[in-house]
Amino acid sequence: MEAKQEHIELIIRYFTGESSPEEILLISNLLQSDTSFQQEFIEQKEIWEQFELISIKNSIEIDTEWNKIKHTISNNETKVIEPGSEKVRNKFSLLLKIAAVFIFIFISAFIIYSLTNNNENNFIQLASNHSVIEKTLPDGTIVNLNTNSNITFPRQFSANKRTVVFKGQAIFNVAPDKTKPFIIDAGNVFIEVVGTSFMVKTDADGKTDVVVTTGKVLVYKKSNPLEKVLLIPGEKASFTSSNEPITKTKNSDENYNAWKTHRLVFNDANLETIVNQLNAIYEAKIIIENKNIASCKVTVTFENQSLEAVLKVLEATINIQVSQSKNHFVINGNGCN
Repeated sequence: MEAKQEHIELIIRYFTGESSPEEILLISNLLQSDTSFQQEFIEQKEIWEQFELISIKNSIEIDTEWNKIKHTISNNETKVIEPGSEKVRNKFSLLLKIAAVFIFIFISAFIIYSLTNNNENNFIQLASNHSVIEKTLPDGTIVNLNTNSNITFPRQFSANKRTVVFKGQAIFNVAPDKTKPFIIDAGNVFIEVVGTSFMVKTDADGKTDVVVTTGKVLVYKKSNPLEKVLLIPGEKASFTSSNEPITKTKNSDENYNAWKTHRLVFNDANLETIVNQLNAIYEAKIIIENKNIASCKVTVTFENQSLEAVLKVLEATINIQVSQSKNHFVINGNGCN
């Protein structure tokens, strides 16, 4: 119920032209992904159309009354209506109100038309699906999307902000522009920068990680934009729940961007950790059948190697055997025991 009320308020702000660029982008996204929001939008649109019909009817009636006044003024030589009389003032006041209503309806109709008919022309939605892709945004910002990620951005950014909506994992290399901050809508948090490079990762549970490579980044909750967490190179911010604060730590994961660089570094890492990262980076299915070797420690670096080559190196480094069965790999052996 609370979400529905928020959607109604969001739609009304859009009709009245009070939406922020971030809210406009959110509405665009919801119209294409949320069926309940689409239905609510249609219902609200019908209400506004009825309001328009009523206003037009009232306007016709007022026009008729106004013509009667003009006819009386021009044809009645003995009766003079003073311009300052209460009746005339009321008529003018009513006409002004009707004019204001028409202006309001025109603006609202234009906004609705732009949203429902030109959405595809105003915004671009990009999904990486099962491949890593690179995209240059209208301002020159370069985005590398990991698999199963998507980003929505306008064909042309506004005059004072560069706002995008993002889900998944990506590396952003933001084009510097001190007059126009770059803002990423990542679910429950905003990530704000001027010009820098960093990694963003969101998951289905609402968790968001931000790791900064160069420059400075501000991370803050949508529900509390005044409490901003500043990140510098080598730092990581994590957001897990709207009821918990954003945490800031030193980034200890050397492989946070390995899906793009294809460089993997493992320093005294256990085999289970290595396999988990290989599964994520190569979108593979590797199973450790002998759980006794999962804790074996390995120190090794891989530079842009195929999964098969990586597994052969692991075989030679510790006492394991890797076999392939249809669409997955199985690890067995004595390992470090």
